[in-house]
Amino acid sequence: MRRRRRLLLMTVLLALVLGGCNAGERSSERIQAHHAALERFTWSGTLRVDYGDRVLDFGLECETAPEETRLRVTSPELLRGLSATLKPGGTELEYDGLILETGRLPGMGLSPLELIPLIQAQWGGGYVIAETKAQLRGQSADRLTYSKGNLEIDVWFAPDCAPLVCEVPADGAQVARLTLDTFGT
Repeated sequence: MRRRRRLLLMTVLLALVLGGCNAGERSSERIQAHHAALERFTWSGTLRVDYGDRVLDFGLECETAPEETRLRVTSPELLRGLSATLKPGGTELEYDGLILETGRLPGMGLSPLELIPLIQAQWGGGYVIAETKAQLRGQSADRLTYSKGNLEIDVWFAPDCAPLVCEVPADGAQVARLTLDTFGT
């Protein structure tokens, strides 16, 4: 009788342990594993930056590979054709041989160009401090909040792990919002 109880107890415990496999996987783990496995990806979207005294919108196309990220401005018309190559050692801006200064975002000490690879790096390996479910663009989304130094970055992901919107607040105000229209590998 005693042996049967032990066997029953062990069977129940084993079922509980094995039944929990994968069931407890958090969305953040699934999303980060997906993005960590990507070597190359592309996206297009709009980056809105708020300098406090002015707000600017930039249409962007991005190609990311292991050693560099290439951004191309698609709007506004005045900047169409401007491209930037971001590498671990620095950033190169190209536009008919001109070098352009984009300025630092308030409360961050980063330019909008430096912000893009920082945001992208969080997708596959950032430190997640919060995770919630939300509705965005009429679909279910996972909202992950990352912490990087003194910055917090909020990112909404579609069920297929594609990033939809990224927001970066500083000093209590939203300083940057990246809205992705397309994402592909």
